[in-house]
Amino acid sequence: MMRTGGMTGFLALALTLGLSACGGGNQVAGGGTGGTGTPAVVSRGPITAATPAAVVAAVAGTAAVGEQITVNGVTYDLGTATVFLPSGTAILREGMVVTVRGSLDAVGAVTGKASEVVYRRELAGIIAAQPVANQLVVYGQNVFTDNLTRYEPVDCVPAAGQWIEVSGYLAADGNLRATYVECSSAGAEVELSGIITAIGTGSITLGGSTVVSVGSDVYDIGLLSIGMSVEVHAATPDPAATALIATELEPLDGGLGGDDGDDGEVSGLITAVDLAANRLTVAGQQVVLQTTTTFSGGVAADLVLGARIEVQGKFSGGLLLATGIDFEDDLEIVATVDTVSGNGFTLLGLPGVGVTYDPLLVESDVALPPAPGSAVALRGRLDPAVSSGVFATHIESGEALVVDIQAPVAAIATDRSYIELLGVQVSTPAGLSYSINDATVDHAAFFAALSVGELVDVHGELSGGNVTWLELELED
Repeated sequence: MMRTGGMTGFLALALTLGLSACGGGNQVAGGGTGGTGTPAVVSRGPITAATPAAVVAAVAGTAAVGEQITVNGVTYDLGTATVFLPSGTAILREGMVVTVRGSLDAVGAVTGKASEVVYRRELAGIIAAQPVANQLVVYGQNVFTDNLTRYEPVDCVPAAGQWIEVSGYLAADGNLRATYVECSSAGAEVELSGIITAIGTGSITLGGSTVVSVGSDVYDIGLLSIGMSVEVHAATPDPAATALIATELEPLDGGLGGDDGDDGEVSGLITAVDLAANRLTVAGQQVVLQTTTTFSGGVAADLVLGARIEVQGKFSGGLLLATGIDFEDDLEIVATVDTVSGNGFTLLGLPGVGVTYDPLLVESDVALPPAPGSAVALRGRLDPAVSSGVFATHIESGEALVVDIQAPVAAIATDRSYIELLGVQVSTPAGLSYSINDATVDHAAFFAALSVGELVDVHGELSGGNVTWLELELED
């Protein structure tokens, strides 16, 4: 069965560790500091929407009405924002990971005003190789793309010899997961962010394979440590080189730098986790789990290295005290494999649901591709490129003849006789078992609380290739 519900058994911590704010880039003014409303908020994540599609005016120094970006579900007006950009970048686009400081229009609002926007790319350089379609190698740094990566221009097709700029998330293994890739003309210098995996005499290694020579006039290596994230600038070498000579090196503390009591939001990959200590790190920000932390799309046990989550909370001493955690890979399915084709498969009893995965990115304890007739349990996200498609990020062994789906409700029948999840119609007669927050309710109460877009768990049994639905659960 799938795991749902809130976290139990965690102790709240009183912590005072301070983290300094991250800096970044060249400043381009957008008409003042702004963002004087309340409550204050600091948010880091990819831009998921921009108005217009490429935000130009605010970055060019014009306080234009209507310039907006959406980050972590909040739409920020940029009319009075100051924007910090790396050299050579002129505009903000969807997919770029940014840090926004500002204020919400009201408590819990999904609109606000930005006083500052910081964009710092993770990589700029020439592709040396492309071992497979979604893997790029740039000076020894592995860059992985997936079905959500945004490209600029839209017909950008990265290939060996192409200069690219990349925004995204550094994973615990030192690889870079790209949310944004831009094909452009060669820049004046290489930029590379990475996690230090080794320190030698006069050099460091990033991500396990990129060796960077660091002269004493650039940075004191004695101040660096394994596991630290750094940004390196270097003269552009031959694309096949994996050894760089640093002209500039900057440690990245990663913290959002929110003041005590500020709202905070961060989305990204978990790069460190210690559930015994109630700690994890997401996109460089240290997060503390509390007894009151709520979960959507998973539970505390799902907080593993590489999981992609969004955290909401309050700042205290530089730490983000989590009030809520959303699993961005929030689809869960337990079912039996029907047909297999390439890196994809279909499921018995769930017509129209197609599952794809990337063998370089998926976490799995079963041989891939899974064999027809085998039971699997998978976690993933909606594939925007395929109707009723699921992009799997975790695949494990499932329970035979069990069919479970956790997914957003796409439609509700007017007579409440069925709901639709992933294109699958789930019959909902009065005789099924219904529960809300683990409390049993009747058919009427369940549908009174249900709305399109909410995550629902449905449980059934497979028999003769068909599913008999038995139970529906809602975590309200």
